[in-house]
Amino acid sequence: MGIHVLHVLNSAHGGSAISTFEMIEALRAKGIRSSLVCFNNASKEQREKIGELVEGRVVFIPLYWMNKRIRSALWKRPLLEVLSWWRTRRG
Repeated sequence: MGIHVLHVLNSAHGGSAISTFEMIEALRAKGIRSSLVCFNNASKEQREKIGELVEGRVVFIPLYWMNKRIRSALWKRPLLEVLSWWRTRRG
C-alpha cells in the first residue's frame, strides 16, 4: 500500500506553503503519496497547480485560526470568535 502523508496549510501562499510544496515533490520522488488540506485563499490557477501536485487529493476549506488578531471592540470579540468557529465548522 505505501506511505501517505496529509499536509495541512493555513495559506496557499508564503514560505511554509512553498516549503510544503517542495517537500511534496521530494516525497513523491521517493514514492510517498501526499494529500493536502488548505485554507481556501488560493486563486483558480493556484488551486489547479496544487491539485496537479497532489494528483487531485486536495481540499480547500475555511480554517479556524486561533492566533488571528481580531480588531474590534472588546465586547464583540467573543461573538466574532464564535461566528468564525461556526463558519469553519459548517465548511
